[in-house]
Amino acid sequence: MLLCGLMMLLCAAAAQADKRVALVVGNSVYQHAPPLPNPARDAQAMAKMFQKAGYDVVTALYDVGYLDLKRAIRQFEDAAADSDIAVVYFAGHGIEIHGVNYLIPTDAKLASDRDAEDEAIALDRLLTSLDGAKRLRLVILDACRENPFVHKMLQQRSAALRGVNSGLATVEPSTNNTLIAYAARAGAAADDGQADHSPFTAALLNNLFVPALDVRLAFGRVRDEVLKTTANKQEPFVYGSLGGANISLVPASEQSLRAVDLGQERDDYGRVEKIGTKRAWQTFLAQYPNGFYAELARENVAAIERVEQVRDEQARRAQAEQDRLAIEQAEQFRLQAERDRLAAEQADKSRLAKEQAARAESDRLAKVQAEQQRLQAERDRLAAEQAEKERLAKQQAAQAEKDRLAKEQAEQQRLQAERSRLAAEQAEKDRLAKEQAERDRLAKKQAEEDRQAKEQAAKDRVAIEQAEQDRLAKQQAEQDRLLRQKVDADNANAAAQASADPPAAGDHASPGKIAMLAPPTSEPSPPTTATPAAPANALSSGALVKAIKNELHRVGCYAGAIDDKWTSAETKSSLDRFAKFAKLAAAPSNPDTDLLDTLRGKTDRVCPLDCGVREVVRNGQCVAKACPSGTALDDDGSCTKPAKKTATLTDEKRSPAPAADGRAAAAPYDPYDRSRRVTPGGQMTCGPNGCERVPVGCQAIRGMPGGHGLGGKIICGQSAAAIETGQTMQHFGRRRGGYNPDGSRRGYGPN
Repeated sequence: MLLCGLMMLLCAAAAQADKRVALVVGNSVYQHAPPLPNPARDAQAMAKMFQKAGYDVVTALYDVGYLDLKRAIRQFEDAAADSDIAVVYFAGHGIEIHGVNYLIPTDAKLASDRDAEDEAIALDRLLTSLDGAKRLRLVILDACRENPFVHKMLQQRSAALRGVNSGLATVEPSTNNTLIAYAARAGAAADDGQADHSPFTAALLNNLFVPALDVRLAFGRVRDEVLKTTANKQEPFVYGSLGGANISLVPASEQSLRAVDLGQERDDYGRVEKIGTKRAWQTFLAQYPNGFYAELARENVAAIERVEQVRDEQARRAQAEQDRLAIEQAEQFRLQAERDRLAAEQADKSRLAKEQAARAESDRLAKVQAEQQRLQAERDRLAAEQAEKERLAKQQAAQAEKDRLAKEQAEQQRLQAERSRLAAEQAEKDRLAKEQAERDRLAKKQAEEDRQAKEQAAKDRVAIEQAEQDRLAKQQAEQDRLLRQKVDADNANAAAQASADPPAAGDHASPGKIAMLAPPTSEPSPPTTATPAAPANALSSGALVKAIKNELHRVGCYAGAIDDKWTSAETKSSLDRFAKFAKLAAAPSNPDTDLLDTLRGKTDRVCPLDCGVREVVRNGQCVAKACPSGTALDDDGSCTKPAKKTATLTDEKRSPAPAADGRAAAAPYDPYDRSRRVTPGGQMTCGPNGCERVPVGCQAIRGMPGGHGLGGKIICGQSAAAIETGQTMQHFGRRRGGYNPDGSRRGYGPN
């Protein structure tokens, strides 16, 4: 009954706590140490118990680093400033360095003891954060595990880490109403356990949160349970003290408080009176501060305090007497020590005198011995010099014999090397002779192959030339047939017209006779009919290239030489033009029979003429534009009035001027005749740098600047008389190279 009454009193006192706060931290996964299996689970379970107990603030952190942990402690300090009960629970690694306890965050390295202040949290910082709590400040540390950081720090700085220990050091709180609970006694390591929670945390979960149970009794039960679980290997320990009032982490429920009968004050007074301690009377007064027995209880407390004062005074006097006796004994010890010191000094003086005498004698003997040793060393040196002379003489004789033998061996090796060299030279001569014979054989074989290739190329060329001659003959026959048909048709039309309209008087024209038109003087346009030739699959590679170039020339896409060179830039450009205007997917990259068949299938011109700005297409050719009288072509191809300019002729030999109509003289024309000054349009003219064809409507004048060594300067739109008299002229330069020697146009434009 007495115990039940005290429990109810304690519960009533705990029920008066208005605000309770808790900070829970569990670090399992360390970045620079092996992980711990239980701290995170232990912290989660403790946080749930605080929340279930109705704590106002429960801050839970798991696997937290240094900065986050400092920030959480600072925030918790504000929450605990006006609280009644403040609790901090930490599970993880802890360490003691030179008497200071530190809690280790997950990102700490701790390579040296100097790193602890910058990488770990001191226990004093946690205690400072609880200063605002009024009734109870409680720190629970399940951090006495075997610490891996200690061994690493000892390896790096063993001399400076003699004060580093794996467990936590003893600590006494400097503030009232503060308790610090360790999982193990100071300096000892705690077991992490094999179950879901460590033995210490499991005992806390079972006993610390019992409603109305005083926290001191709760930790006593925790201690008993841990000792039982670990077979007395681990003993939790609590440091600090509390007042006489009952303090529990979980107050009693309202139902249990209402069960207390107001008439129970007398029974409680009797029970407390039997106990008779000051703490029991203080607990009674806390429950019944204004009760009937309150004054009696206060008087009992005063009587106990008077007895305690008397007892304290007696203890003080006894302690003073002990201190006096201790001082006297210390003085005796000091006097005896002084006597011992003086005796020791005298003994030291005697010992020093004897040692000095002994050292003097020892020095004299050492000098005598050193002189004897010097003389012996001199005798040994002379003997060694004599022995060295004899050894050198023997060595020189042996070396001379070795040199003689080495010379004989070197001569033998030289003779052997000479024989080997002669043999190698003979072998090399034989090899070179064989290689020369093989090269001669291969050269003959290559010459035979070249001869056969040339014969095959000649045959292919003859076949192509024969096919070309046949094609030209057929083409000429077709043109003659068409011309005859046209002449016959014109004659028939003229006869019909003459019969319908008789000729007028004085008309001497004979009926039925029509003047035949002269054939055009310009070159015919490229033929539009396919060229009959030998089958494509019967041609060699060189002949196939020539046949393809011939067909490209026929369809107006190629203007170069007809040869067997496939990789030239001119050939590639003509293939690109053909693919563009024939609308092929891509330009052919290699000569083959399919390309030749495709070209032969084109009956009309494929690539259009590319005339300059001062040319027009006429009869399938680019000819110079004609301008009205008094105007001339400018660089843009427009007919404008030319500026007055006098052309200066050189003293080159003059040739007869051409006729006014632009036709050539009747004498046979030679393009290499430098005595001919003027070359009419449509004719070839040649110079030291090559030949070109003069465009129709233009003339080539030798001896004028700008001829570029191609047989004279091209002048268009002027008569020969105007040229001879030095009147204004409009001329053509060779912007794109003129004409090739075979008559094909290389392009020209205004200069």
